[in-house]
Amino acid sequence: MEDQARLPYLGAVIKETQRLASTVPFSLMHKTSEEITVEEFVIPRGTSLIPNLDSVLHGPEIWGSDAHKFNPKRFLDTDGSLIHREEFIPFSIGPRLCLGEALGKMELFLFLSSMFQRFQFVPIDPLNLPTLKPNIGITSVPAPYEVCCLDRLNDKKVS
Repeated sequence: MEDQARLPYLGAVIKETQRLASTVPFSLMHKTSEEITVEEFVIPRGTSLIPNLDSVLHGPEIWGSDAHKFNPKRFLDTDGSLIHREEFIPFSIGPRLCLGEALGKMELFLFLSSMFQRFQFVPIDPLNLPTLKPNIGITSVPAPYEVCCLDRLNDKKVS
């Protein structure tokens, strides 16, 4: 884990993957504790709300006109350092954010840094890349695809 600070691009790749994956597109149901106004809408006290995290993670007004394209540089400053963006909320936000956030972040870093260190990932057919459109249900899952893993240590192909 001490290497994490020296690998800002990997951190940006992880964040951009989480942003695009939007694994849990909707947060848990909340109720308003008081009347609130959002722009011209008045939401009465006691109203049930289901936050749409996906709209924040994919909104072109937040992430730009290429919001549906993979671009890790969204999370790097001009010096190449990893930045935190307030709109990046894959684990939700506020008092009901995911209790497993710290563990999830650590597991993602350890798993992916080990995988990228050991393997080079290449598409089976470079002219037919997998879609980034997910299958959305309670959770969002990627469409099935095949990838070739080239072992960096033994020059072997692993499928």
